Amino acid sequence: MKILHVVPSMGRSQGGPSDSVPMTAMAQKAAGLEVAIAFCEYGKLSLRAEEAERRGVRLIKFKGRQSSLNCIAFSIDFLLRFASIAAEYDVIHTHAQWLFPVWWAAHVARRLGKKLVMMPRGSFEPERLRKSAWKKKLVGWIDKHYAICADSIWATAESEADGVRLFAPQSHVEVFPIGLNFESYSLSRQAGKTLLFFSRISPIKGLDMLAEAWSRVNDSGWKLLIVGPDDRGYTEEIKKVFERKCPGGSYEFRGPVYGDDKFRLLSSVDGFILPTRNENWGIAVAEAMASGLPTICSKGAPWRCLERERAGWWTDINVQATENALKELMSLTREQRLKMGANGRRWVEDNLSWEKIGNAMKASYEKCIK
Repeated sequence: MKILHVVPSMGRSQGGPSDSVPMTAMAQKAAGLEVAIAFCEYGKLSLRAEEAERRGVRLIKFKGRQSSLNCIAFSIDFLLRFASIAAEYDVIHTHAQWLFPVWWAAHVARRLGKKLVMMPRGSFEPERLRKSAWKKKLVGWIDKHYAICADSIWATAESEADGVRLFAPQSHVEVFPIGLNFESYSLSRQAGKTLLFFSRISPIKGLDMLAEAWSRVNDSGWKLLIVGPDDRGYTEEIKKVFERKCPGGSYEFRGPVYGDDKFRLLSSVDGFILPTRNENWGIAVAEAMASGLPTICSKGAPWRCLERERAGWWTDINVQATENALKELMSLTREQRLKMGANGRRWVEDNLSWEKIGNAMKASYEKCIK
């Protein structure tokens, strides 16, 4: 069976999908499927995409141009060439929404009689629908049409599946979490007092709430590292908020890190925080847990297991809840933090095995084809 994934971009600065789509493809290839990824080229490829290519996943590149005027990621190259490539595959599997490559891939799949699987990656969540709302109201009928037409829509968590059903009630929804390659993650040494925020520097990630909460614990002796790629200039904006709220330091912006530098960073800190307003999954949370870090995450992401497994805090989306969790984390002894981190590592090993997920995905595709 031949699977063609379609994602608008796999650039290093594009966030989670540039890592998780290649990881998904590698898991499916290991399960015995023939897998390719089609995407428009914007900047350097993610390291995961390069790894996927080395492991036999075919990368099909289209010319694209990224600009504020091209807000739907239109590509004439994708328009002209995609159908001839798609004809070779049994399943067209799209990732994300609201963008031309996804629409055109879904259209071609229907026209050619191919099976269509869609993975919206949080695009239908109410919080995401409010972002660039004018554009989504204008073109939303396209996404809803193909969501209803799709043979299957894959959500990463039950909470996202509920959002999909609300947006497109007639759709067939399945849940597949995003896995991890555990051998890449070393357990944190936790010898100090450093807290890590590791994600895109974007308004949706809750850094403004973190700035206010951090200002209230600024004399704790802890340091906050804020690491990740910039989202449309927001880094400079949020830096000014931190400068105003937290004069005198105790935080540092470091920009993006990738590959081995990322793994070293995760193993060198003592806790993790993501106070996001909305996240369909939040792979950085899984990475923090795999690294044995006690983790604070808001209820904007589907990580209830942090509380259930005593691996961290699953907080309400507000400053006070964030502050309370910070104080609780900072009050723990090193031994208590290590125990909490070990609980998280055990949970991801039990639940996020790519081998298990890849085989389940293969079974879903086979069901579509029958």
